[in-house]
Amino acid sequence: MAPKRKVMYEGSLGGMIVPYGDPDIGWYFKAYLDSGDYGMGTLTSPIARGKDAPSNAVLLNETIADYTGVPMEIPRAIAVFERYAGPEYKHQEMGQPNVSTERRELVVRWISTVGNYDYIFDWIFHENGTIGIDAGATGIEAVKGVKAKTMHDETAKDDTRYGTLIDHNIVGTTHQHIYNFRLDLDVDGENNSLVAMDPVVKPNTAGGPRTSTMQVNQYNIGNEQDAAQKFDPGTIRLLSNPNKENRMGNPVSYQIIPYAGGTHPVAKVPSSRRTSGSIIV
Repeated sequence: MAPKRKVMYEGSLGGMIVPYGDPDIGWYFKAYLDSGDYGMGTLTSPIARGKDAPSNAVLLNETIADYTGVPMEIPRAIAVFERYAGPEYKHQEMGQPNVSTERRELVVRWISTVGNYDYIFDWIFHENGTIGIDAGATGIEAVKGVKAKTMHDETAKDDTRYGTLIDHNIVGTTHQHIYNFRLDLDVDGENNSLVAMDPVVKPNTAGGPRTSTMQVNQYNIGNEQDAAQKFDPGTIRLLSNPNKENRMGNPVSYQIIPYAGGTHPVAKVPSSRRTSGSIIV
């Protein structure tokens, strides 16, 4: 049996906030800390096999501490199942048989109901070692009553300034769901470095008709201040173990890949307003 190799010591939801963008008297204060204020673990919603998860899912109970620290058991709190996830590899060489393999993934699903929203979290484990997180919401949207029935009504423009008319006299107010995940990675051990790989275009100095080349600048990020950066799908960031190499001599690494569309500000601060906070309500 091959020796076990570490990847991640802990993965968890570190925090979550739902800010609303309407300055109305009944909405301006709404910025719910769903994880910190309400406790998403204690609000775990039991999973229905065949509806909330596939019929072949294995359902597990969980025991957690309630608001007073007393152990409580939640039935059917976690669903574990395997599913087809597309082709893993395919190649058709001319004159040769087709070669294809399927990709399968193991999903660990948890659902938490906080007020009107039901949040679904999937931790996805791939056969090639990739770990993914899918987070989404269902349930009932928080809405605001307005005068307008359709967008042709006189008040429609003002009524929908901070939201969208989704039914007669009902506006879904513009808001965000911002998730913060804690990923304590130990890639093949505990001594890891954060490595940046920046694709760059450089002049061709080797001769020939081509005038430019594509290269990668690779460098270590040496401190936490420099490591605190916005997740940008256009960047390449690796967590590497400089003391462990693969068979090609490259450091064993995991790439951190954000795929939620980038980072969006909660609110922009007017240039004339001085503030010491990072969240403006």
